[in-house]
Amino acid sequence: MTIRLMLSVLVFLLPVATMGQGKNTGDQTAIEDVIKELFAAYRAGDSSRVAAVFTRDAMIRSLYTKAEGENVITEAKPIDVLLDYIGGGLAEEHDERIWDIQVNADDQLATVWARYVFYLGGKLTHCGTETFLLRKQNNKWQIFFLADTRQTSGCKVPAEVKK
Repeated sequence: MTIRLMLSVLVFLLPVATMGQGKNTGDQTAIEDVIKELFAAYRAGDSSRVAAVFTRDAMIRSLYTKAEGENVITEAKPIDVLLDYIGGGLAEEHDERIWDIQVNADDQLATVWARYVFYLGGKLTHCGTETFLLRKQNNKWQIFFLADTRQTSGCKVPAEVKK
């Protein structure tokens, strides 16, 4: 009786547990390429290339902790704020590097979670985690939401990622 019950549960749960698997690997490289292109374009100060990896209505938010310990989440900003900033000319090199990239995808939706470190003019200014939501439309992945955390101290950056 117990074996029969366990087999019934297994037969029921197996399709649920494997849902979306197989779709992830086919698109994983394409999704990672979008993220890598974002940082290459940002480093190059090319707002047109940055714009190409985002949907037109993409939004950005940041989370950080104030010196007094208060947790803050910024107001959602349209991607145009970042594009205008980059398009205005970057006085110093903006070099954002990522590692520990985790990609999950199913159908037309993907998430990317990655650790990052940000260098401004060659100096480490902050680090944290970034998460991206992407959608696939017309066989092309684009970011529609980006959120990041920001820490200005305690950044543990792997040697192969350090500048």
